[in-house]
Amino acid sequence: MRQRKIKDIEERLKAFQQYIIKELPLDALTTFPSDNPLFLEIGCGKGRFLSSMAKLNPERNYIGVEGNESVALRVLEKLERDEITNVLIIPQVMKDPVSWFQKSSISGIYLNFPDPWPKDRHEKRRLTSPFFLKGFYQILLEKGFIELKTDNDSLFDYSVKTLPQYGFKIAEAALDMEKSCCIDNNIPTEYENKFKEKGLKIHYLKGERD
Repeated sequence: MRQRKIKDIEERLKAFQQYIIKELPLDALTTFPSDNPLFLEIGCGKGRFLSSMAKLNPERNYIGVEGNESVALRVLEKLERDEITNVLIIPQVMKDPVSWFQKSSISGIYLNFPDPWPKDRHEKRRLTSPFFLKGFYQILLEKGFIELKTDNDSLFDYSVKTLPQYGFKIAEAALDMEKSCCIDNNIPTEYENKFKEKGLKIHYLKGERD
């Protein structure tokens, strides 16, 4: 179910300014109080994965990108409630990673159940399209990674083909996470749990930057 637009969303967001990145491109050295490795989740939803990762890895910094402001508000509320200090949020739709982040500044990128954009004319919007992969390659550190989880067969097949074409070595690939080694350290998202309840297989792909 889609999150309904919250009334007075702009005013509500102002209460969480300490968690919101307002100036782009990002200077990670001045944005976070520490120079810990920086990781990025694009489409962080209500923040279950992001907040869990931040709690488990206090030695890392995280940025969550969420284009739906009403959903982003739920993430911000979670961060404040759980007193999480190593996460910041960009409540915008990502259109060009190079315009937001400095080159070689990100250690890893998480793509959890992104919109598959199945129509050919929308290919550029897929987060594993040539356009985005070229940008991700620039902002990632050497040996940085992209992790994709999806229930969509076509997006998975497409991504397996595109990542190696744009500088990413396939490190792991699984059609069913439940039957792979990937499940050992997996943190499920809200969508992931819903898909599992329906009996859908979760596909997993990890690409490492050359």
